Amino acid sequence: MTSTVAAYTCPLWHPSALFAGQYTPGWSEYELMRGARPRFAGHRQPRQPLLGALDESRPETWETYNKLAADHGVDVLIWDWYWLDDGPALHEALDDGFLRAGGPPQTFSIAWINHHWMTLFPTTLRDRTGLEQAFHAPDSEPDIWRGWSLIASRYFHHPHFWRIDGEPVFVIWDVGRIVQHHGLDTTRALIARLREHARALGHPGVHLHANITMALWRAGNDPVKATAGLDALGFDSCGLYNPLLSVTPPAEGAPTYSGLARRATDELHPALLEAAPVPFWPAASPGWDTTPRMPYPQPGDDVHRHPDQGLLLVEGGTPAEFEDLVKASLALARRNPEDHRVVTIGCFNEWTEGQYLLPDVDHGYGMLRALSRARGREDHRIYHASTAGDSNLPDE
Repeated sequence: MTSTVAAYTCPLWHPSALFAGQYTPGWSEYELMRGARPRFAGHRQPRQPLLGALDESRPETWETYNKLAADHGVDVLIWDWYWLDDGPALHEALDDGFLRAGGPPQTFSIAWINHHWMTLFPTTLRDRTGLEQAFHAPDSEPDIWRGWSLIASRYFHHPHFWRIDGEPVFVIWDVGRIVQHHGLDTTRALIARLREHARALGHPGVHLHANITMALWRAGNDPVKATAGLDALGFDSCGLYNPLLSVTPPAEGAPTYSGLARRATDELHPALLEAAPVPFWPAASPGWDTTPRMPYPQPGDDVHRHPDQGLLLVEGGTPAEFEDLVKASLALARRNPEDHRVVTIGCFNEWTEGQYLLPDVDHGYGMLRALSRARGREDHRIYHASTAGDSNLPDE
């Protein structure tokens, strides 16, 4: 059985009700992307989409993106899904764009993203060490259940929803946060209730995947502590959002893509495969750079690190380096049982975090082609109406 590649997908690139209220109608994080500036010589900012700043709440955008994903080895898109201010937020890209797109369908899943929502526009920073909090995380038991039951009712039945052993795959971003607020027994009961609800809707159950990025951070990158008890809570698998963030960077100097990727594949991923009580899915990422969301540094600041927000950027991240990371992750995934030979990628489209597969003006289609090569597929040449007949599209 071949491995499955599932890429996280963030819904920040379209006008939304949330952004209209938070900033102004029509605003999206493309504004942050356009406003980014380099912080040192050679810093790759601003990032520029080769296909343009496409509105992801429009079906035609996903007709293009779905073909790019499928042609280059992305099997599943895991949609980040938010419940903020007493209801769904940023869902327009999924509901109005992706799910209404024509053309070949793309398999998808949902990730419950239960963190606070911040005001990221840098001029609203109250001080240089913290971000203004706009909405609280959906921490209450009623909010959790209303969100989970809506997701199950709205999406699990979709014929192209991702399933493992017939069960729809549902990702929880930070299960530790739920445990902190409600304890182990209530968390376990919520998960059991979701399974019962899914069965009542006609599904055999739910495949629950724990994203352990925050758990690793709280555990000081200790794989045993970060994964302890996941089986008892009812999880079926676990994984990471971006492996570059889950290894300890060097105390000084510039964190490099090649260095962090090597530590992830040589040390962290094998340790998690060994320690986790449920199958661990290795992860890959094309990069990391959150500087568009942060104020410009002052003299004496560490341009790579933030005193409160952690690692700001990782230098490097070429298609060749990404290809090596994907190959290593796929090799590790083959140690799992057949249904768990999965590699996740953070992320398909997160421009303001510097982690995206979509083509840009620097690498062209390089990241997509790197993924295709890592999976042993033909190196595709992509043509669009605006570039028809152009055989010199940038590759790397």
